[in-house]
Amino acid sequence: GILVQSPSMACEAVLWMSWEHCGRMVANSFCDLVAVDSRSFIAIVTTNSSILHNYRSYAKSYCSLLTQEASGQDAAPRLTDLCNVELVEDIVAETFETQNLRSRTISTIRSRTTSTIGTTSNFG
Repeated sequence: GILVQSPSMACEAVLWMSWEHCGRMVANSFCDLVAVDSRSFIAIVTTNSSILHNYRSYAKSYCSLLTQEASGQDAAPRLTDLCNVELVEDIVAETFETQNLRSRTISTIRSRTTSTIGTTSNFG
């Protein structure tokens, strides 16, 4: 198995690409778990044209990150949806250039996600 160290995150890939989870994850210590229905999330994001461009850009950057991480392995490349939070935060900062846009985007997603699928997420 793979030991996932903090700060890390998993499973975001399903939001941006065709993805099939292989295996299972077990927590050995306290962690935060956020459940987001990928179909509902995509429906919400694609209905807001003012942020759609940013999300497309983020998705491209995120997918590139996964590909780069896989190709940088010494062994045979293996694509994984385990990511270092700091690398993802860098992509968020580059994609959502101003704090104001980032805050509005997070607020929009939180309110629509809560009302649409009943899940409150911490995207900040």
